[in-house]
Amino acid sequence: MNHFQGFAVLPTYEYKCEQNGETLEVVHSMSRSVSGWGELCEIAGRDPGDTPENAKVVRLLSASAVHTPRVGEWKRTNKKPSTTGHTHGPGCGCGH
Repeated sequence: MNHFQGFAVLPTYEYKCEQNGETLEVVHSMSRSVSGWGELCEIAGRDPGDTPENAKVVRLLSASAVHTPRVGEWKRTNKKPSTTGHTHGPGCGCGH
C-alpha cells in the first residue's frame, strides 16, 4: 500500500458482474484481487442480493482515481498548491 504523509493512498476500481450486469466502484489496494460478486459487494458495503456470491466479476478498464490528502501538498513538491486546482506534476500533458 502506498502512503502519502502517513495516509493510505488507494486507487478506485470499477467491476462488472457478468451474471447480473451491475457495475460497482470500489476502493482497494493495488495488490488485492477480487474473486467474485460476494467479495466485491463486501468491499462496497452492500448486499449481494439474489446474485450468487461466486458469480464472476471483471475489472473494467477506466481512468482510475487515487484518493490522497490535499493538506500539505506543497511540502512534498516545494511549491504552493495551484490556485486553479491543477494537481498534476510538470509535464503531465494536460495543458495546465
